[in-house]
Amino acid sequence: LDRGIAQVSGALEEIRRVSHGLRPALLDDLGLAPALTLLTSQIQESSGIAVRFVRIGAPDVLPAEQATALFRISQEALQNACQHAQAKQIDVVLRGSPYSVALNIVDDGRGFDLHRVSSDGSKGIGLRNMRERAESLGGALTVSSSGRGTRIEVWLRREAPMPPSRHRAATKTIDVAALALERGPDADLQST
Repeated sequence: LDRGIAQVSGALEEIRRVSHGLRPALLDDLGLAPALTLLTSQIQESSGIAVRFVRIGAPDVLPAEQATALFRISQEALQNACQHAQAKQIDVVLRGSPYSVALNIVDDGRGFDLHRVSSDGSKGIGLRNMRERAESLGGALTVSSSGRGTRIEVWLRREAPMPPSRHRAATKTIDVAALALERGPDADLQST
């Protein structure tokens, strides 16, 4: 029995590894923002939970690896919220700046004990997969959870799409929130 369980566990791990790299055809056909619009609509319809997607300054086109990672992270986070959180509302927000893209998934569910889930090797596989996806692209993923809900934040660096002369002019008017988005989740804004 133990050997059988070990073989099944190994097979599941291999399936996760292979599926980790697969790119949904939906991204090729529509792009990330329209794919997230469709995903959130489908989740709302199937779960009965109010799911809202908001796009703020996000680029129309991202590198394939980033779009895939953000889409898969969204799928996992939405699935977790539907299955475990008992949420009534889920917000998915995609934001972009010239140098970064961020994804926030926030629910108003019951939350969970992040420490317990993180320390138990048999739980939190989805959270680990989401973190690995972000980190494999040089990004970061943070999770916070309480009795009032869960917030998953993903940040990925982008290559600058505009010439340096235009960027210098644009950065003169950038606000603190956009500056934090550009510099990443651990930025020190006091020296700005």
